[in-house]
Amino acid sequence: MRSVLIIARHELASLFLAPIGCVLASLMLFVAGITFWWQIAQNAFDADAPMKLLFNGSFFWIMIIVVIAVLTMRLVAGEKADGTFELLLSAPVGEGAIIVAKFIAAWISFILIVLPTALFPLVLNSFSRPPISIDWGPYAGAALLMLLTSALFCAVGILFSSITRS
Repeated sequence: MRSVLIIARHELASLFLAPIGCVLASLMLFVAGITFWWQIAQNAFDADAPMKLLFNGSFFWIMIIVVIAVLTMRLVAGEKADGTFELLLSAPVGEGAIIVAKFIAAWISFILIVLPTALFPLVLNSFSRPPISIDWGPYAGAALLMLLTSALFCAVGILFSSITRS
């Protein structure tokens, strides 16, 4: 378990210390914020509007798929292309532990990228006059659905990364 955490920490550091991680996070949050603002400007909304504005519509899910694809596309294929995967396999860690560590790193990095979007309903509530009452039950359920779906997308992304060569 300790080796899985070490590899996951290394993958997280390599993602967020590289320019692609910062650019990806900034671009995703910029697009999510603009989309949220545009939907608010276009629609009169009711009490469950924050949940509909964040999770309703195909653009949000397409954005999540693109972000996860960028996060996972070089996790295993990049190691194979650089020739470092054989070095990683020679370490006293099993293949399953390596893949689990890469999955954990991809999923945590996605969660860290998407986490600031949880502030959108709070910002909407604080700037709307009169303040709307947010029903947090459906919002928490939709956020849980997004996290579990993103775990599935990360697993599929790592699968495709492991069966491709570059």
